[in-house]
Amino acid sequence: MARQFFVGGNFKMNGSVQSIKKIISGLNEANLDPKVEGLLVWVKNGLEGLQQLLFVDLAASSSQRGREFLLPMLAVCPASLAVAGHYSLRITMVAQMTELPLAKLPPSICLPVQQHLEEPYLFPSKSFSSMNGVFSSEVVVAPPAIYLLLARAELRKEVEVAAQNVYDKNEGAFTGEISPAQLKDSNIGWTLIGHSERRVILKESDEFVASKTKNALDQGVRVILCCGESLDQREKGETVSVVTAQLGAVAKAITAEQWANVVIAYEPIWAIGTGKVATTAQAQDVHTALRQWLAKTISDKVAEETRIIYGGSVSEKNCKDLATQPDIDGFLVGGASLKPAFVDIVNARL
Repeated sequence: MARQFFVGGNFKMNGSVQSIKKIISGLNEANLDPKVEGLLVWVKNGLEGLQQLLFVDLAASSSQRGREFLLPMLAVCPASLAVAGHYSLRITMVAQMTELPLAKLPPSICLPVQQHLEEPYLFPSKSFSSMNGVFSSEVVVAPPAIYLLLARAELRKEVEVAAQNVYDKNEGAFTGEISPAQLKDSNIGWTLIGHSERRVILKESDEFVASKTKNALDQGVRVILCCGESLDQREKGETVSVVTAQLGAVAKAITAEQWANVVIAYEPIWAIGTGKVATTAQAQDVHTALRQWLAKTISDKVAEETRIIYGGSVSEKNCKDLATQPDIDGFLVGGASLKPAFVDIVNARL
């Protein structure tokens, strides 16, 4: 199956009301993974005798992409058309499509085109299996805790907000902590857990990370679960054993079904904030090992569906190469998430 591209922005302990509002304004105005509404239609008799799948843009007044038709063009098109499906596209084509019969489309969409279309025909999924496309991105930003409500109130609804940390209890005498129940109550649906800066500086153990992950998931808060090795561990050839041990503690604490609400962020500690970055091959190798570990330890389904993203000095300069790798499903971005370049990283697959 196609995994939705995921980009998280970790602001860390940076920002002020003014600067956070400036970042929010930039994200609200940015062309993040542009969305196009349209119909997929099949030209049965075809223009010039050709048969092909076409995209009908329901909103645009002019076409800038190949193999597209616009609503006004249908009225003068001599071809015999049939609806293949309706989809909210982020770009012209996608690899996995949801097909809907004409009768189930909203009337506002059906009426302008119905007179030009024959009885709808649903193509089997295999009809689209050869298409290589771009999938819509899920974007989540994690400001400092004091700015969570500001971010949620002012950010466009398509961008989710995450806490940078959460506790493993829901209430009690735990000064300075935030519970997942409180996050849910504040309409914050995500949290980072296990970031290396908390593992290293605050000495959070694998077991504590697992306990926090379980509690967050139990309370309905989705988790960006961080893992990664130090430079010394990498040089000793311990990368895979270290990161799978970190994930192993979590696997003992949560159910197989709960992995659907986890995004794994592989962040080599030696690459975080240093300007160093794992090579494309290095990152892909670790992501492949993590997916194989998931298949062996949890299930093939979890391995196939869980998104594994890369973090560690991700920038607009290296994101496109990293995004081409089959097991890299997005990024957890640090410093660059505070800059306009974050938009380029979100759109790395476009």
